[in-house]
Amino acid sequence: MGWAILVALVSSGALVLYQLLLAPDLTYMNRYLPLELLGNVALTAVTFSVLNPILEEVLFRGILFQAFAAYWSWHVAAVATAVVFGAGHVGGYPPGIIGGILASVYGYALAILRHRANGMLLVVLVHAAADATIMGIRSHAG
Repeated sequence: MGWAILVALVSSGALVLYQLLLAPDLTYMNRYLPLELLGNVALTAVTFSVLNPILEEVLFRGILFQAFAAYWSWHVAAVATAVVFGAGHVGGYPPGIIGGILASVYGYALAILRHRANGMLLVVLVHAAADATIMGIRSHAG
């Protein structure tokens, strides 16, 4: 539980700090997730913050982690899924290569949490906290 809280606080803090220091233009995100997609910002933010972590964690820390860990150690599975996770987030927030690297580090922390917790619930909850932070940043930034 301590690791989950630490990862949630550090990841959300890093996202807010990134936005405060660099203030990137977030209009690019409206192409694939408009803030009012479901009628209003709050409903879109909550839905995204619940569904996205479930889908991504089932794929990355569920299916891929299990598949890699069946052939290699959990450490290798953690690194492999983190790299794939980071590559898939280059177009997300934070954007670009920096975002991909940060997402890889975050993915590795989530893989450690998945291993330590021996399950997915905490991983999904921590991921939901980060996604809720991103949606908060987006709605605040406009």
